[in-house]
Amino acid sequence: MKNHRSPTSFVPKEFAQNAATALHRWAAPLDGLNVALLVTPDGFEISSIVQAEMNLTRLGAMTSSLIAMTRAVGRELHFSSCRRLVIDTEQGSVIVQPIDGKFPCLLCVVMKSDAVLGSALWSMGEIARALSGVK
Repeated sequence: MKNHRSPTSFVPKEFAQNAATALHRWAAPLDGLNVALLVTPDGFEISSIVQAEMNLTRLGAMTSSLIAMTRAVGRELHFSSCRRLVIDTEQGSVIVQPIDGKFPCLLCVVMKSDAVLGSALWSMGEIARALSGVK
């Protein structure tokens, strides 16, 4: 009999707790936040803050795909890495940022149209620093 474990069971418990703390500290206070979602590189949810109706399973999968496509474009253009991807529309913005470290993951933040993009970018940087172990 095979041992079937959910993909998130491979996320270290301490990392998942740190992720939830970081999202609540830096993403939750953002004015205009719809969703802050932290996923594994293959798109499985680690932690989230949801303030608007959204399918997190699909958003996680799309987050993984968007970063994969962004990295492929970067390689084609001889860019060394992907710091983040920003999709800005009249209805709002989606920002996806890879987080390196002992446990690599992806952060996706969905903001309302009236949100201050700079505040979201700063908060995402703080979350990345907290989870990558960079001081």
